Amino acid sequence: MKIYKITATAKPPHGKFQYYAQLDCKKSDQSFLWFENYSGRPFPKPWRRVKLHFNEPLWPRADFYYFGSSRFVCSERAKVEIGSLLEKSGALLPVTIEGEDAAHYIYHVS
Repeated sequence: MKIYKITATAKPPHGKFQYYAQLDCKKSDQSFLWFENYSGRPFPKPWRRVKLHFNEPLWPRADFYYFGSSRFVCSERAKVEIGSLLEKSGALLPVTIEGEDAAHYIYHVS
């Protein structure tokens, strides 16, 4: 069996930034995205695309974004590269990031 580790809290290798940009959501979406909904069971509600935003919009971008404990968001590039691996143990659910045109996905382990 292969075991993989994905980290969304990596530090950029060079420069003045302590971390890569991290995500947050509107207060109105917090209950929908409550961390208990990401506890290894199927998502308990029909999925609806939520709009996220960067807490630090000037910080560098990555392919995996931290979005609170037990959750992360990945870019379209990450989905293409390892999406089939992620989808073996969960689902990539579409989200929108304010100011970003590219597709992004929140990972849900199920």
